[in-house]
Amino acid sequence: MIRLRALAPVVLATAAAVTASTATAAPSHSAAAKPIPVKTGYPAVTDTAWVGQEIASARTADGVLHVVWIQGSNGSTIHEDRFSPAGKLLGTSTVATGWDGNGGLALVVQADGSLRLLVAGGYQPNLPPSQSGVNSFTAPATGQTWTRDTSAIWGGTLGDDSGQLGAVEVNGTLVSSYAAAGGVRVHVGLGPDDPNHPDPVYGTDLGGATLSEDAKTQAVVLSAVTIAGNGGTFVQQVYPTPGAQQVIPSGLSARSSGGTARTAGPGVYVAYATSSSNAVRLARYGGGSIAITAGPHVMATACAGPDGRVWVVWGNDNDGLFATRTNKAVTRIEPVQHFLPPKDNLGVGETWCAGDLGPVDVFPILAIGAARGVYHLHTVPRLTVTLSVGPKGKNGKRTVTVHVTDAGDPVKGATVGSGPQSKKTNGSGVAKLTLGPGKHTISALAPTYAKASVSVTLG
Repeated sequence: MIRLRALAPVVLATAAAVTASTATAAPSHSAAAKPIPVKTGYPAVTDTAWVGQEIASARTADGVLHVVWIQGSNGSTIHEDRFSPAGKLLGTSTVATGWDGNGGLALVVQADGSLRLLVAGGYQPNLPPSQSGVNSFTAPATGQTWTRDTSAIWGGTLGDDSGQLGAVEVNGTLVSSYAAAGGVRVHVGLGPDDPNHPDPVYGTDLGGATLSEDAKTQAVVLSAVTIAGNGGTFVQQVYPTPGAQQVIPSGLSARSSGGTARTAGPGVYVAYATSSSNAVRLARYGGGSIAITAGPHVMATACAGPDGRVWVVWGNDNDGLFATRTNKAVTRIEPVQHFLPPKDNLGVGETWCAGDLGPVDVFPILAIGAARGVYHLHTVPRLTVTLSVGPKGKNGKRTVTVHVTDAGDPVKGATVGSGPQSKKTNGSGVAKLTLGPGKHTISALAPTYAKASVSVTLG
């Protein structure tokens, strides 16, 4: 049985050396900068044939990330794993056994703080359409104890066969999606199907059903890879009213793109590996995109960070996984982190992430030797530290101005120090130290970030 296992947190530090006799600043990060390698282990896989199609995750108010996945194909078992904000596996529970199906999953936190899980399939084989399709389970905010909601079933045969589900809750109303017959159907509420008003269908030849809620407008936007026409990622507002259709030039496999809304501020974003597999970009529904990186990447996804930031995760079958996070305006990115591939890695599949508290939990499907399973990585965002060195004073010492930023955004309250000196950065992300001649290591540390340091030699 494959279990999702937490790795030890990857703690990284930015290191640079500056020799200064006059003002000198380290360069800022750009999309072309060399990624910072991260050496980390991967968890053991105890089953060589994981056959689920997707996982679902949601974070409750206590900071715990609940992750649900299915093991098996006929008579499947649905599992829930719980991870702390630091990425530690807290516990596991069984949602259901003997499940008929191993397809789509979606998980939301409801207005009262409890959890609602959507699962494609049926509670036992050979059920009539009225009793199979998109099913629903509920649990308290702590998870662990799940109850099937027998009154909340919809989608019939189409929902039963759906390999992908999506769901968000808007002002207490559940909006869900299920891939069916080439398009995606959108269901509003928890009621059963209404034959006089069937669920509307969006797109054609779609291979996904991700829903994201714009934090400002509360509009719900669908994103899914399509092979219609020239292909790409189909994006359209589906609730409360249909919006403009947009096709982003991504690759054509399900792993090529992933969408997310922000936790604050307007916009729904889609990270995608381009159709030519030579770049990764982050596009906003309605127009505009920023470059993340160049390179032969085939997988990309995105998830919300705090304060409007967006995490982007991408990779390819040979080089492993990469991750970065944008600034609050979604115009610049942090230094890129590179998770080196494990030994015998044969490929990376669809990947999911959750980064709303600051650090990010990444769940990729990897093929390692003969084993295929879902793995777990946890890492923290990176600071950038730059220095400005003032002239030598009469006492031989210099004022070193330390700038601490996150993808260009100033970081207030970071602790900056060298030897016995320690200062807090102000609202502009600036702190000043007075240092004498010699080599100094200046460090910066802020909550939820990796420690960063820079070395400077003063004459």
